[in-house]
Amino acid sequence: MLAVGHVLANLAEVVAPLIIVRLLGRADVGILSSLLLINTTIAMVFTLGLPGTLAFHLPGRAAGERRAIAGRMVRLLALLGVAAVLVQLTIAGLSLANVLQTEIKLHYLVALAGLPLGDLPMRVLPNLLVIENRDRAAAVMSIVRSLGMSLGTLVPLALEASVWTVMLTLSGVGVVFGLVTILTFVVIYRGVRRVPGEPGMRGMIRFSLPIAATDLISNINSRFDRFLIITLGAIAYAEYAAGSWQVPIIPSLAYAVGVAYAPRFSVLFRGGRMVEAVEMWRAQAAKTALLVVPLALVFVVAAEETITLFFTSEYIRGASVLRLYSLMAMGRITAFGTILIAAGKPQYLFRSAMIAFVSNVLVSVPLVYLIGFNGPALGALLAFVPTVCGYTWYIAKAAGVDFRDVYPLRAWLRVVCTAAPAVAVALAFKFMTQMPTGASLGIQAAIVLVGYSLVGSATGLIRRDEWVFLREYVLLRFLRRSTVN
Repeated sequence: MLAVGHVLANLAEVVAPLIIVRLLGRADVGILSSLLLINTTIAMVFTLGLPGTLAFHLPGRAAGERRAIAGRMVRLLALLGVAAVLVQLTIAGLSLANVLQTEIKLHYLVALAGLPLGDLPMRVLPNLLVIENRDRAAAVMSIVRSLGMSLGTLVPLALEASVWTVMLTLSGVGVVFGLVTILTFVVIYRGVRRVPGEPGMRGMIRFSLPIAATDLISNINSRFDRFLIITLGAIAYAEYAAGSWQVPIIPSLAYAVGVAYAPRFSVLFRGGRMVEAVEMWRAQAAKTALLVVPLALVFVVAAEETITLFFTSEYIRGASVLRLYSLMAMGRITAFGTILIAAGKPQYLFRSAMIAFVSNVLVSVPLVYLIGFNGPALGALLAFVPTVCGYTWYIAKAAGVDFRDVYPLRAWLRVVCTAAPAVAVALAFKFMTQMPTGASLGIQAAIVLVGYSLVGSATGLIRRDEWVFLREYVLLRFLRRSTVN
């Protein structure tokens, strides 16, 4: 349920760049993308990791206590939204005063000031709705937020409005988000009497600070390559952004499964069943790999065709970036942070994120100077190995299990080896034929996915029950269910 909602939500965000590159020149694409990157980073800083802590604070409590704690968090995020607006206005003022002299027109951030006011509180809703067993509503809320952001950007551009108008429209979207948050909260807890309980606002902040620091480091780490590319100019940033584009289902699966399982992990850790929690986490990661790895391999093989078809040949330089990103996506088969938060070990989450960030900086910065445009993406890929090791080490420590019993490496390698023959055939087809871009991409994807499916079924990697699940998933039959079983 959550995966579909997240895929559909990300689909809007994924489609938006495909339209924007056809409405604006590369320089304007780079400017608009940079402004949204700055806004997203500021919002992430002031969110303080609070939405994710609901999975720790709410499960097992009475409805009245849940209402009190959730309401407190919504109010706190609204106040933090005001702080985010002040930071945006400060950056815009420094730009107008020529203190910040860049190719990007940062004073546009003034018009974007209304977005964080409603956007930050709304980030609570998907996690809150999952905990309250409203899975469909959680999926819908993700879609609403994504569509609001995408339409707020695309509609003004389609009407040939200025970037300034786009920023003002997104501010209006932020106000709508705030109203949706209030209405949803009222509906969830209609008739529920608030019962005061811990944690208060200070307690929430104290608990979330390590998570906030982790989110800050993790998000800066995930965007670090883009910040490096900004130094090469707006056109280079536009080409790189095209390469970092991802098909929504790949990152969505691990995220959605992590959110869905977070309350279960929390209950298991509180009951002292740490080993069982890790085994459940490991099993869902291995299952997620069955879909994530072959889907990512399609874009490893067909990176050039993907960029040309979706972004036009002007952005072909981004194909190498897409290939490196897709190789990294193959390993993103689980959400590492969820289980550490459920274990009540936010300090371990912070240390893991620091390992990831330091590794990325140490590898990526030299590579920018050595090989230029592709350096940041290659650095992110190479740094992913110590990142996984760091998270695995701290999950093992939190649960009291052996390091080797955490990340499902053997299961992942088995999936990769199963897909390898189909990948080899697809690459041979790619280099030995000359076809229209769309047809070539479709055939390469079919070779990888069908070949993987045949070998996987023949070797027993993909079992009958998994095919049944996939059929139900594709046909959306699970939408008839009201909760995650």
